[in-house]
Formats: sequence, structure tokens, C-alpha cells
Amino acid sequence: MDAFIVSQWDDTIMDWKVLFSTKNTFDDSDRLLESLSTFDYFGEPLLLKDVYGYDANGDNVLIESFSLFGGIEYPSGNQQL
Repeated sequence: MDAFIVSQWDDTIMDWKVLFSTKNTFDDSDRLLESLSTFDYFGEPLLLKDVYGYDANGDNVLIESFSLFGGIEYPSGNQQL
């Protein structure tokens, strides 16, 4: 899946409000390289990024997670598989 969006109707603005969205990026071998997720955190966007690493066999061996604030990436997790 390239992307998905979860929305909720907002009676105040009489329109749909995005609560959560994710955009995935893939390489030429259709392996997931990066996912960028956005959450509505009490009216403020919270951006989270996961970067996927693969070994020579094409197996996913690493997922690095980051939080983005003010355009700066802060490491928030690391999962070695």
C-alpha cells in the first residue's frame, strides 16, 4: 500500500479532518524503504518516520524510527531483526 488516510467529520469546521495518514516509499524491488506518518495531536501535527534496511539477501534487518520536529529528525527507536 502506498498510502492511507484516516479522517473524521468535524462539526466545527463542517469538513473532514485528517486524524492519521501514512505515506510509504518503495524501491525498484518493491521493498519498503520509508514510511512517513502524521498524527493530529490535539491540533498539532506529529510526524514519525521509519527507515527500513535490508541485507544482501533482501531481508529486512533494520528499522530505524525518528520523530520530526521543526524539520529536524530525532532518533526515537531502532529495531534489529
